[in-house]
Amino acid sequence: MLTGKILSEGLAVGIVYKLEAFEYKYQEKSVEPAQCEEELKRFYDARAESETQIKELQSKAETEWGEEKAEIFDGYLEIILDEELEEEVVEIIKTGTTADCALYQVISPQIEVMKNKKDEYLAERASDMQDILDRFLKNILGIRQNTELMPSDAIICVKELTPSETACLDMNKVKAIVVNTGGPSSHAAIMARTLSLPLMLIEKPVEELVENTTVLINATEGHIVENPTDEEIENFKAAIADHLEYREYLKTLINLPAQTVDGKKIKLFSNIGSESEIDQVIEFGAEGIGLFRTEFLFMGRDSSPSEENQFRVYKNIAEQMSKKPVIIRTFDFGGDKQIPYLNLPREENPFLGKRSVRLYEKEFELFAIQVRAIVRAAAYGNLKIMFPLISSVDELKKIIKLTEKAVEPLTEKEKAVYRKMEKGIMIETPSSALLAEHLIKYCDFFSIGSNDLTQYTIAVDRGNPDLMEMFDPFIPAVIKLINMAVRAAHKAEKWVGICGELGSDINGALILAGWDIDEISITPPVIPHVKEAVRKVPFYELQKLAECILEKESSEEILTEIYSFRRKYDV
Repeated sequence: MLTGKILSEGLAVGIVYKLEAFEYKYQEKSVEPAQCEEELKRFYDARAESETQIKELQSKAETEWGEEKAEIFDGYLEIILDEELEEEVVEIIKTGTTADCALYQVISPQIEVMKNKKDEYLAERASDMQDILDRFLKNILGIRQNTELMPSDAIICVKELTPSETACLDMNKVKAIVVNTGGPSSHAAIMARTLSLPLMLIEKPVEELVENTTVLINATEGHIVENPTDEEIENFKAAIADHLEYREYLKTLINLPAQTVDGKKIKLFSNIGSESEIDQVIEFGAEGIGLFRTEFLFMGRDSSPSEENQFRVYKNIAEQMSKKPVIIRTFDFGGDKQIPYLNLPREENPFLGKRSVRLYEKEFELFAIQVRAIVRAAAYGNLKIMFPLISSVDELKKIIKLTEKAVEPLTEKEKAVYRKMEKGIMIETPSSALLAEHLIKYCDFFSIGSNDLTQYTIAVDRGNPDLMEMFDPFIPAVIKLINMAVRAAHKAEKWVGICGELGSDINGALILAGWDIDEISITPPVIPHVKEAVRKVPFYELQKLAECILEKESSEEILTEIYSFRRKYDV
């Protein structure tokens, strides 16, 4: 049995089908001056062919994935038809180099620069660039991918599934996908979730999976069974039928409130990082957006987005969400989110360094532009502004002054909108939780970032795979800090939410509901699951559970108590 990371949930049984990996082995090849014209023709013919293919894939993707998600191919076309790229390649060809070598020399260094930034977002954009380069090279070299022999119940196995490869597949034949690289925000993961396809990331090289053999993909528990017995297959097919029935049942909950059996309502919001995710927010019945991670607007670019560019994005989100609340977090750079064009100094420990709000004074114009864009967009919906990584009252007061300075150039009407806007902070450092009763005097709400709060409380890098077992949001220290922030907000008669992964865990959601937290912001597909759990239990029993765990000495004791509660109510 293989274990792996779940990137898109689901169950599937099917036949291993490995996509042929294309690997261009660069080797300098020169041509005679008389042959340069022929190489130029190869380049232009391949470019035209690539353009046609991408347009066809985009049309297919719009039908299968939706217009917004198919927009990725606009970026592909921009790169393929880029005049600067054309000039560089043509210049190299004219020095006596083949078309494929010239193209590789121009694009490959750009990919390496993006990969070496050690940033998840840029790494995935590097993957897009590699996809473009590979397609272009295959067209120059006349290489074609044959998928006609793909079985009707294919489990696609490939080191990395690119958007153009995904768009080429007959999705009526694909039952699941297995990859060796990628993350939750990769295009493959987004497409898989859109199409309700199980997708798993495994360590075992996909090349070692045996072609045309049967496998069972359990992307709800995170394992794969190779060469299952007939009995295992039959049992798994029965599990798939139950899973599909359960998924249909969850759909019936989408428009129902997350309300306990004795009438207590819990608001369920969603976390997003881009406009393209709003479809899922609406699809799964979120009551608002509890966290819009704006830093992704700044990543994968050569310069920061303008005020108008940001304004359009925030305005569009506000309008699509109608009057539902949307909490926009000001940029949170540094740590694991590096922005190359800011030239931030290299630090030994960036998570404890010059990051997030600590950059706002130095990068004031960048901050001011974002604040003005958010305030202007607030006239079109129910926007709230939130500041990350606040660690002291003095720091919060400084940020408030910087924000007021940022809005000075706005009109009186826009300033009036700013004054009415709710302003909140993230509770994601132990100091902010300990100072919660003081911090709440200077803001309108709290949103608890349980991921960073856990990391900073137990001094564990949440990105270090060797320490993952130690990264536990259920340890009593973290639980007590969260409870402290909730109590402080409620004592001041202000509201508090959570936007960390703890809320996406049924165990965590039940505790938070018992503390009467005002909103839980989670990944959209998880909303029906949390809603189902909340609707099965009485609020007064949740309160007892939530108070009881505050006395426990370990996460094991806390989880034992929660699981006992869940068994009692079949949650």
